[in-house]
Amino acid sequence: MGFFDSFFKEKYNWEEVKHSEQAYPINSISLITIKTENVELTTGWIDKGYEHYSFKKYCPYNFLILVNLDGKEDAANMQTIEDYFADMLQEVCIAHMLARVVSKDSMSIEMYLDDREAGVKQLKAMQEDAAKPASFEWEVLYDPKWKLVKGLMHL
Repeated sequence: MGFFDSFFKEKYNWEEVKHSEQAYPINSISLITIKTENVELTTGWIDKGYEHYSFKKYCPYNFLILVNLDGKEDAANMQTIEDYFADMLQEVCIAHMLARVVSKDSMSIEMYLDDREAGVKQLKAMQEDAAKPASFEWEVLYDPKWKLVKGLMHL
């Protein structure tokens, strides 16, 4: 290894980190209320523990999941839905749930994953699962610097 190689060498081995406690930061949940374009009030939370997360580049895939609530607006049901997505996606990859925003008839869940293919495959299987707690859609964007959620972290 040359002199300059020591300056540019990765500080972390992601394969080791993702199997350790460092893969997920300590939660720092902030509750929020937002007015939408339709002047409706929405509520939610943001995990600000991710604001200075050291491993963003290893989890570059932003998954925005839109859940249809169908009038199922109680907090226990929303927690069940959150847990469902977190648990199912964390079975196949590193999956960070950063935020949840609830409107009149839907819930948006903002997540970052380290493995796009595993996440998409799992979400497709979840959509076909008759036992899923709610119907949903999703989109995936490549965002290695987590710019899509930068504004959320400053609410």
